[in-house]
Amino acid sequence: MKPRSFVKRRHFQSGELALQITSMADIFTILLIFLLKGYATDAATVQPTGGLRLPAAAQSAPIREALKIEVTPAGVLLEGIPLIEAKDFGNPSHASWQTFDGSLAAAKKKQELIAASNSDVALQGRFTLIADQQAPWPLLREVLKRAAANGFMEPQLAVVKKGD
Repeated sequence: MKPRSFVKRRHFQSGELALQITSMADIFTILLIFLLKGYATDAATVQPTGGLRLPAAAQSAPIREALKIEVTPAGVLLEGIPLIEAKDFGNPSHASWQTFDGSLAAAKKKQELIAASNSDVALQGRFTLIADQQAPWPLLREVLKRAAANGFMEPQLAVVKKGD
């Protein structure tokens, strides 16, 4: 066996410098994850239907993502789907109110299934009430009562901040 030589061998490189993009790719990946995570935790956006005027408030907390119930002059919508027409507002025993109850129960069941299959998701009874500022109180009370009866106990009211 020949003894190993500890002489350093010189490697000559050409005049070109090779760009090392591995560390740059790592930096961009971390930056992308940071930006996406920050975007995902922002408050939810609320897009009221046309002609809906939200009530004004001096202070408003950011609205978090939740089930959306809209009360407009034309009717009541659940996640953008019209369920109750304006002519049925005064008749809580009308079939459309039972459809509303069934849709709320289905939304709650869906949330329960998601929470059961994913331990990172907490079951919440939160919903966002997007109501016109001229909506009558008896109608709002009926919507809140039915939401609570179906397990949605944490209402968030969508408002416009005064001065905006």
